[in-house]
This record gives sequence, C-alpha cells and structure tokens, in this order.
Amino acid sequence: MRIICFGDSLTTCGGEGGRYPDILQHRFPTHTFINKGVSGETWEDATLRVEKDVLALNPDLVLLQFGGNDWLRNERPYQRWAEDLEQVVRALRAKQIQVILLGIFGPYSDETEAFVEKTFGIDDRARAYRELERTIAATYGCHYVGNVQQQNINHPTHWYDPHHANEYGNRHVADMIEPVLQKLLGSTPLPIRKPNIRHLGDFWQEAVDLNPNAIAVIAGENQLTYRAANTQVKIYAARLTGLGCESGGKVAVCLPNNLALIHLSEPTSPAEVAYAD
Repeated sequence: MRIICFGDSLTTCGGEGGRYPDILQHRFPTHTFINKGVSGETWEDATLRVEKDVLALNPDLVLLQFGGNDWLRNERPYQRWAEDLEQVVRALRAKQIQVILLGIFGPYSDETEAFVEKTFGIDDRARAYRELERTIAATYGCHYVGNVQQQNINHPTHWYDPHHANEYGNRHVADMIEPVLQKLLGSTPLPIRKPNIRHLGDFWQEAVDLNPNAIAVIAGENQLTYRAANTQVKIYAARLTGLGCESGGKVAVCLPNNLALIHLSEPTSPAEVAYAD
C-alpha cells in the first residue's frame, strides 16, 4: 500500500531518518510511506494543499495530524479547526482512502498507568476540539489515536525541544500507530527500531538488523560488514561464556585499537568493561 503521512512539524521532526514515517517504513518494508509534513502548518493550510500533496498521489491510506499550531497560535476558534479537519477528511473518504487521525490532546498514561490529562498543551479549547475530532473520526469511519505522543509525555529524553520528539521519541509514536497499521495493512511489523535501547549491544544489534551488508568496521586495509562483524562478535561472546563470564560481570580488555577490540566490545557491552589500549 501507499501511505501518506500528512501533517505539521510533528510529522517532520526527528531528523533525517528519525521521523516517525521513517521508523514505520523500516517496520513495514513491503509498503511505501511518503512524508508530506510541513513545519508550522495549521488545519487551514492542510485544506490548501490536500489536493496536490495527497489526493494527486493516489494513496491507499493517510495518517493525518494537524492541530498543534492552531492551538499554539490561538488565531481562530477551535470550531474552525474542526471544520477544516472535516473538509480534509471528507475529501479523502470520498476517494475511498482510509484515514488514521492522530490526535495530540488526549489523556496519557502516567507512571501508575492511570490515564490523566496533560499539564502542558491542554486547555478548554483543546478539550472541546478533541471531542469534535473524535466525532468526525467516527462519522467518517476513520481510525483514531487520541494522543499519539502519550508515551513521550514527562520523558525529557524523548524530546528534541519542548514541542518536538527526537528519534527515540518517534519510536514511541510509531508504537502508538503500529497496531492500527498492522490491522489495516494485514502485515506483521518487523520488531526493529523499537524504544528498548538499553546499552551499546542493543545499538549494535539494531544496526545488524537494519543494514547487515553495510560496512561496520574499517581497520587499515581490512573492513567488515555488520553481518560479518556480528559473526565474529558471536564467536567472541561464546568464548567469554565458556570462560565463565556472565551478563553483568566484569571484563578487562587490554588491546590496541583494532578489529579484535570491536569484536570484544559488543559481546561484553551488557557487562561492566574496563578498556586499556
């Protein structure tokens, strides 16, 4: 399927390769994701470019996300945001295009897993608008995610700035969208670029999964792909295990800056390591 991600800066933030559409593309590689986000736009802007940037491309599915800038600027009443939203949704559904409406004003799950209101980016306007948003989604048969950022709220490491998620935050955004996409696309997502990075070994394994044939290590005239280097890593890991080294143990490494040092650093990354070169 061809999927267009149509939105504002929340669709474009995260850096090259780190936007939520980029992450979803990796998880659903047999489908095509097209990013049509433009920073700073409102629902009024969306009505002006939906024909050129969305309908003209004949998508099967659209991920739709605006509203944050309408709220921030407070230039028009919330009823006008909803009217523009309905205009865009009506145009998409008239072409039999499936729609996932991504909200940002809904409650979020706090540390106790209770759903509570946000303390930033919420007021009576936002609460009234989200009810209209929900109603429009139901009226036109759209799938609806009430707060696509809910897993990022109150987690400073998930944000590039107070309003925009970084690459890691966008992994959580992708997690919010993934179950709906899985149902609509009939595809099982690949378990990659998930928000579960804990140590260097997790970064390494992700690179192996995403780019197995890319060059991972260059040492003088020698170079290895991620796949080849990972094979060596597994050999070293097996040897360390055979010597009685367990996850969480301590390993001292005294080697020059060469391939062997790389091979040892990855299998020992869950452990406490001291290096000397």
